[in-house]
Amino acid sequence: MLAAIRWLTEGGMRRTAALISIVLVLVVATVGTVSWLSTSHLNSARAVVEPGLDLSISTGACDSSSGPTTCIAGSGANFTVGFNVKALGAALSTNGYAGYDVEIAYSGAISYLSGSLSQVGPGTWPDCSFPTGAVGFGPGDAKTMCSSFGNSFFLGQLMHLDFHCDSVGQGTLTLVHGDGSTDIIDLVFAPHSEASDESLTMDCQVLPTPTMTSTLTFTTQTPPSNTSTATPTRTPAKGGPTGSPTYTVTPGGPTNTPTRTPTHAPSASPTPPSSPTSTLTPTDTPTPNAVGTNTSTPPPSHSGDANGDGATNAVDATITLQFAAGMLSSIDQAADVNRDGVVNAIDASLILQYAAGLIPSLPV
Repeated sequence: MLAAIRWLTEGGMRRTAALISIVLVLVVATVGTVSWLSTSHLNSARAVVEPGLDLSISTGACDSSSGPTTCIAGSGANFTVGFNVKALGAALSTNGYAGYDVEIAYSGAISYLSGSLSQVGPGTWPDCSFPTGAVGFGPGDAKTMCSSFGNSFFLGQLMHLDFHCDSVGQGTLTLVHGDGSTDIIDLVFAPHSEASDESLTMDCQVLPTPTMTSTLTFTTQTPPSNTSTATPTRTPAKGGPTGSPTYTVTPGGPTNTPTRTPTHAPSASPTPPSSPTSTLTPTDTPTPNAVGTNTSTPPPSHSGDANGDGATNAVDATITLQFAAGMLSSIDQAADVNRDGVVNAIDASLILQYAAGLIPSLPV
């Protein structure tokens, strides 16, 4: 005490004035808080039903003012309930508010989780300066309040607390509206509330345990097959620009096909201008013969088996066509499948048709 007196005496008037200012601020804040607590919470007749004011409690996807109002939680699980201001109404939207009261009554298969009330921090009113904590809590009732230094226009969640599903069954959470229960306090400490209470129903259930299911899918892939294609081309015969058709056989891939391109060139001896001669010009391959010739090979036992491997297929057709084009010097007589005494492109075509199943047998 003597030290305080000495500090005031030695500091003069400036220290004394500063101390008096601090004391006055504390007195005004205390009187204001006491006045709010006493006038707005003891005299319910002063409560104003504010048109457009929207207060609610919510948990998960449930909301007491906009629905749905029934939610499911696992028996033995905890869930969080928030108190929200969603709209202020005309008067409070103009002047703001300085505090709130909230009362949540609960019953049934749920209970308040002690120590879970949050009035400051994430998910709360950012202007809350004087939280009262869980001083108004009792069996079946959770009641608290908070005030600020100035006017606030905040919309959102003001506070939150946790509840517990005690057993399988339903529990009810009710936001009790009215002065001293749930209201918004304006700058002159007048409470504004909604006209009627609103509730949420929590359905506490034994939730199914998720299971993992594995499914194996087998896919059969068909390997690619080689196909043989016979492409008819026009081959000029000796003495003229046209001839009989020949066939290009492609067994599973591209091959070089000898073709004959008729060109007009002058002959060694003078000829009339109107009688051009055709000269056979090879492209990419040796010049093919116009037709094949017979060989002295005796007739085979398997018709169409040009390579003598015991089978008649697209390979034999290819060999026959190569002989007919002059690319091979000899060939098995079995390649002459039409028995006309000549192995040529017609035989290659017949062998290919037989290999493809288009004709039933050889020779033809």
